[in-house]
Amino acid sequence: MPDQSSNRPLDLELRGLLELRNPTPPVFADHPVDLAAIILPPQIEAEDCFSVIDEGAVMPASGAQVSVFGYPGAVKLPMGKDYMASPEHFSGPLDAAGSACRHDPQQDFTVPYDLPHPAKGYSGSGVWHFPTQPIWLPQPNLCGIIATHCAIDRIVSGFRIETIVRFLLDNEALLRR
Repeated sequence: MPDQSSNRPLDLELRGLLELRNPTPPVFADHPVDLAAIILPPQIEAEDCFSVIDEGAVMPASGAQVSVFGYPGAVKLPMGKDYMASPEHFSGPLDAAGSACRHDPQQDFTVPYDLPHPAKGYSGSGVWHFPTQPIWLPQPNLCGIIATHCAIDRIVSGFRIETIVRFLLDNEALLRR
């Protein structure tokens, strides 16, 4: 007789924010850069899922090691007729001038990648830096957001944290509607 144990219900407890509940329409402000903001209503424990942006945040110097964490399409997992996003990350030296890419659109900075696939799908991902002065801290700082990738130069590029803070401050009235 076949083993029936694999057909038993399995109780699971999921912890963490799994979806953005009731977001308002995004704010696409008239700004010289391709940025948008999504305003979420207050949600229990949601603050544990997001990073607070300090108005005085600055991009680290060129050469600093930064990490990019995202959900690129190249590593998606099939789920029936659909797909599930799968996380992936990489690290590399920051080019704070954005000079490593010779192709449009030019962005504030670039980070090289060495992945077995193009870095398509990292758009909107955070760029993180672990401070080392005066000592290393286990809490990374958001220092930018990826906007695009260049498969020819094998880099991702995006907007530095100062540009993001300026965008948020310039559009504070729209964000507080």
